[in-house]
Amino acid sequence: MDNKISLKDIECFVFDMDGTLYSGELLFDGVKELFRYFIEKQIKFYFLTNNSSKTGQEYLNKLIRLGIHNVNVKQIITSGDITINYLKKYGYKKVCLVGTRELENQFIYAGFKLVKKKFQQVDCVVVGFDTSFDYYKGDVASFYVRKGAPFYATNEDLVCPIENGEFIPDCGAVTSFIEKASGSVARYLGKPSSETYEYLVNFTKVSKEKLAIVGDRLYTDLAIGIKHDFCSIGVLSGELKMEDLKSSVIKPLFIFDNIEALYKALVK
Repeated sequence: MDNKISLKDIECFVFDMDGTLYSGELLFDGVKELFRYFIEKQIKFYFLTNNSSKTGQEYLNKLIRLGIHNVNVKQIITSGDITINYLKKYGYKKVCLVGTRELENQFIYAGFKLVKKKFQQVDCVVVGFDTSFDYYKGDVASFYVRKGAPFYATNEDLVCPIENGEFIPDCGAVTSFIEKASGSVARYLGKPSSETYEYLVNFTKVSKEKLAIVGDRLYTDLAIGIKHDFCSIGVLSGELKMEDLKSSVIKPLFIFDNIEALYKALVK
């Protein structure tokens, strides 16, 4: 990627959500203004979250609740969507799924049969960001992985940001339980995987030369841009801190304090 690229050359911006646009129920300054600017200039924008605990519609409901009314559900991509797309591509049908009720319903609606007990036939094991995770779920999933079932996880994030600068265990932490109990390592399908990149390019219909990812996490949001050679924009409103960049091989093309600073850079 040419590091001399101008922000104004970008035709499509893809935003992380937690820690980038908001924290908990707090919408960051500049978000509304930025999206109004995109609509006025006919610049595409989408949302890409590694959080698989909710559906796109639930994320849309949250954006509306926070005061963002000029978006629709077709602009929202979750790691659950990417995982479902991948599993369908390879013909999986019976899934041992570790996930929230919302993710379960998403899989059922997509046509998968969910297996929740041992000694059944399964095609694969999938782990999501499961805020309802318990020992029983971990036991059943690790049983099938030990028996040789393909093992996938929706995303590798270890923690999820919440209000007041706090974090809660995310999919990577839940998956680690099953990895340790089974002796196998999951294949992660969310950011920064090639599966997510391919889904993103096909979904947005924009070439990578005109595409930008905006996020607050080095090893997922920004790594996908570096790994697949398209524009990466880091914001310091969430997990990312300037000192993290000193020891990291992942170097975003642009760094801003927050979304408001990105907005001001675009309109000046």
